[in-house]
Amino acid sequence: MRIVTLLSALLLSALALAHGPNRPFDFRENLGQWEGNFLYQATRSNANLFLEEGCFTWNIYHPEDFLAIHDVIKDEAALASFVLRSHAFKVHFEGAGAANIVAQEANSTYYNYYLGDDPSHWAVNVGSYNAVRYSGLWDGIGLRAYRSGDNFKYDFIVNAGADPNQVMLRYEGVESLVLEDGNLIIQTSVGQLTESAPFAYQMNGSQMDEVACHFVVEDDRVRFVFPDGYDASRSLIIDPEVIASTLSGTTGTSNYGHCATYDIEGNIYTGAINFGGGYPTTTGAVQTAFPGGGISVALSKLNPDGTTLIWASYLGGNGSDYPHSLIANNAGELYTYGSTNSANFPTTTGAYDTSANGGTDIFVSRISADGTSLIGSTLMGGSAADGSNALNINYGDTYRGEIFLDNNDRPVVTSFTGSANFPTSNGAYQTTLAGGQDAVVFCLSAGLTNLVYSTYYGGSGNDAGYGVRVNVDGTIFIVGGTESNDLPTTPGAYATQYLGGTPGWGGGDGQDGFIARFNPCASQLQAATFWATDENDQVFFI
Repeated sequence: MRIVTLLSALLLSALALAHGPNRPFDFRENLGQWEGNFLYQATRSNANLFLEEGCFTWNIYHPEDFLAIHDVIKDEAALASFVLRSHAFKVHFEGAGAANIVAQEANSTYYNYYLGDDPSHWAVNVGSYNAVRYSGLWDGIGLRAYRSGDNFKYDFIVNAGADPNQVMLRYEGVESLVLEDGNLIIQTSVGQLTESAPFAYQMNGSQMDEVACHFVVEDDRVRFVFPDGYDASRSLIIDPEVIASTLSGTTGTSNYGHCATYDIEGNIYTGAINFGGGYPTTTGAVQTAFPGGGISVALSKLNPDGTTLIWASYLGGNGSDYPHSLIANNAGELYTYGSTNSANFPTTTGAYDTSANGGTDIFVSRISADGTSLIGSTLMGGSAADGSNALNINYGDTYRGEIFLDNNDRPVVTSFTGSANFPTSNGAYQTTLAGGQDAVVFCLSAGLTNLVYSTYYGGSGNDAGYGVRVNVDGTIFIVGGTESNDLPTTPGAYATQYLGGTPGWGGGDGQDGFIARFNPCASQLQAATFWATDENDQVFFI
């Protein structure tokens, strides 16, 4: 294989992936349009797979570089100096003979390649397939490579009477092979792949009999063992699966992920920011067109294995809108908490607050399970900056905070505010702003029409709420970061004294983490402690 030519082809594939639709991969026949000794090529997410006579070859792109292609593709100077880091490795069929290799399950899709001015690299009607079969790799043992949803699978078919101990895989060019919980972790210089613990079975008529099976790693080689044995008079199937990821993105503009969640059925929800359109929205979604302004929220719902986009929508107005946290209820409805400076952020009739308050506002929105209806959407804030974190030490810290659902399906949010007139509830624990920025925790009705409770929590410095949970009895827990040496704590708490860190780190004073517990209506601070060392510390999740 000529690696220079091959890597050029890989870069072209990566560029196409970065801007093309996200769809399940197929195996494309090499009819001379690509140099190299491979027979079929499959491209999915940030990986290329090449099927050769005696091995598989993987090429994995560094995920950061892969996503950065969005930003350099239209800049000729930037593209000329752009470095796409990748890592290639081979999986050899150790000790195997010459196999008969045949593609199976042809697709109606075909491809035409006119690469450069050399007709020897032109190919038309290039077939694509869902599977490739290797017959006779070892004595009585074959292999079938195919796609399973969005992942790559390969089955070893051990005929009756054949010896499965012949199957040996040698990994060339990986950094390490490690077993974790029965899964094979393949480490490379740009990340890792996971081969799930193998599932083996034999058919008994129409009944499937599972056979205990697991990987064994011996230096750079991997084999399979069967601790409880199996019936050698029947065929045996061994089928590990290579777990990959899926990308969602735009065609021509940047798209950055911010948050994600899942529901009780395992569906996946993602929250991103989009810079100017091209996000793959679905028909009938809440917002199918980019709403204007500089940045918009982009939301997607996918099935559990990431192979099907159930719905996708924008959410925003004429300014900049950011999703901070997502949570789905048991009905599959999505709650989104974020921040906005849009004067026309979409709100719903009867919502708690339908008008922008000045500066940056917090928003909370509820979207139907099918993504077509905005069930509720409200703003929350005062006249200064709300939901825009002043303790932005790390990339993305500006957009922290969390949304959670209590036992009554009501959204509870912890965040941060610099507004002296942030809405609080009657009898709230702290009703005034104590410093430049305070943490806040508030609860809205499920329909986002009423404020159930809301309180500040902070001292004379900057404070931020990052994580929230609500106990079954309604008790509220929040965690976060503080620069206040007078942040309220409770007698007998684990640490009642501010330890701080290095002044000036991130532009402010030193930071401590904190943990606080409130009663169910946030009118009483039941317990609170610093959680820190004499270095800089914050608590992001609970």
